[in-house]
Amino acid sequence: MLEKLRSVPLNRDRRQTKHDNEKVLTKMGYSLYITRADSWHNAKDNPITEQEWLALIAQDPSLSLNEKDFCDVRIEGGGTKRINPVEWSAANDGNCLWWYQGAIECKNPTQAWQSKMLELAKLLGGKVIGDGGEEYT
Repeated sequence: MLEKLRSVPLNRDRRQTKHDNEKVLTKMGYSLYITRADSWHNAKDNPITEQEWLALIAQDPSLSLNEKDFCDVRIEGGGTKRINPVEWSAANDGNCLWWYQGAIECKNPTQAWQSKMLELAKLLGGKVIGDGGEEYT
């Protein structure tokens, strides 16, 4: 979902493997998305706006915008947009949420993160959908 151009790595313990040519590759993961659309691929059809997302973060004292870490992504029509991860104080696992193009993504969420995402989805009038299109309840 995110086409990363440049990012500052989060200060997290990331599992990594080395390929034969010594490039460091991050292991594949599985993402869940909060969206209002039928599929996270179509999140722009019925988006959760950035303003709605930021307002929800401001209302939930357990969520905080991490302004040190970021990812610059390409946007339609050219140019880039900087997005910042959102951290959840109840989780001490280094995971986070990313808003981009109408959906909110969490990679490799634990059961606790899945529950938090379901709570947030309800507040946003959305649902939680996995990479494979399955809906979480």
